[in-house]
Amino acid sequence: MVFAILGRRMHVWIERHIANRNLAALLSVIVVAIVIIGPFVWISIQVSQEIRAGIKQIDSGVKSGAWEAEWGRHPKLVHAYHWLDERVDLAGAAAQIARFVQAQIARLVGKTIETLMQGFISLFALFFFFRDRREMLQAIRFRLPFSESEIRLLLTRIRNMVRATIFGRFLTSLVQGVLGGVMFWILGINAALVWGVVMAVLSVIPAVGSVFIWAPAAAWLAISGHWVKAIILVVWGSAVIGTIDNILYPLFVGRDVKIHTLLLFFALLGGVLLFGATGLVLGPVIMETSLSLLEILRERTRAGRPVEQTT
Repeated sequence: MVFAILGRRMHVWIERHIANRNLAALLSVIVVAIVIIGPFVWISIQVSQEIRAGIKQIDSGVKSGAWEAEWGRHPKLVHAYHWLDERVDLAGAAAQIARFVQAQIARLVGKTIETLMQGFISLFALFFFFRDRREMLQAIRFRLPFSESEIRLLLTRIRNMVRATIFGRFLTSLVQGVLGGVMFWILGINAALVWGVVMAVLSVIPAVGSVFIWAPAAAWLAISGHWVKAIILVVWGSAVIGTIDNILYPLFVGRDVKIHTLLLFFALLGGVLLFGATGLVLGPVIMETSLSLLEILRERTRAGRPVEQTT
C-alpha cells in the first residue's frame, strides 16, 4: 500500500510517455524497487552494522572499567553508581542485554528469505495496482452502497488521511531523523545512523518525538564533561529538530485533516499492534473511514432517509 501511494505519481508520468500499460506498470515497479526499497535495504544494513559496533563498544567499556573511570570525575555519580552496583550487577546486566540484542539481530537475519518473499509479493501486487487502478477504483465505486456525493466524501477523506500519514508525518519525521543523525555525527556520538533512524521513528508517533533521544544524549555529554557539545545539541534539538515539525507538517499536508492528537495516537498505536509497521498507515485510514461512515449515517438520519437507501 505504501509503495503504491509513493509510486503513483511517478507511474502517471511514465504512463504518459509509454502507451503500453503492461510495460509502463513494469517500469514503475522496477523504479519503485530501486528508488524506494533500495535505500531502506541499505539503511537496514548500516543500522545492523552500527548496532553490532555499539554493542561491542559498550561491552568493552564495561569490562575495561572505562565507564567507571569516566564517572570517577564526578563524586556524586560515583557514590550513586557504587550504591546501585552493590544491589544490582550492572556489568552482568549490560552483558546480558548485549547478548540479547545480538540474538535478536541473528533472528532478524534469519528471516531474510521471508522478508524477500514478502517484498516480491508486494511488488507483484503493485504491478496490477499500477496497471488496473482505474478499473479497481471504478469497481469499488460501483459496489459501494452510497450515493455519488457520499462516495466522493469517503474517498476524499481517505485520500487526505493517507496523504497526511505518508507525505506529512513520515516525511517530516524523516527530516527530523536526518537533522538529529547529522548533528550526532558532527558531535562525534557513536551510532549516529542508528539514533537518527530511532528519532525518525519516534517522531512519527504523536506525543512522543525525538526529544526522548537527543535529550538523554545531551545529558550524557554534559556528564562526560563535554559541555559545549551538550549545549550545541540542546539548542539544535529544541530550536531546529523540535520546531521543524510545525513548519514542515502544514507545508506537506496542508490543513485537509483535522483530528485530535490523542485520537490519532490511538489510531497509530492500534494499527501497529494489529498490522505491524503497515499499521502506521492502516490505523489512521481505518479510523478516518469509520468516522466518515458515521458522518454519512448522521447526515442520512438528519435528512430522514433510510440508512440502506442508495442512489
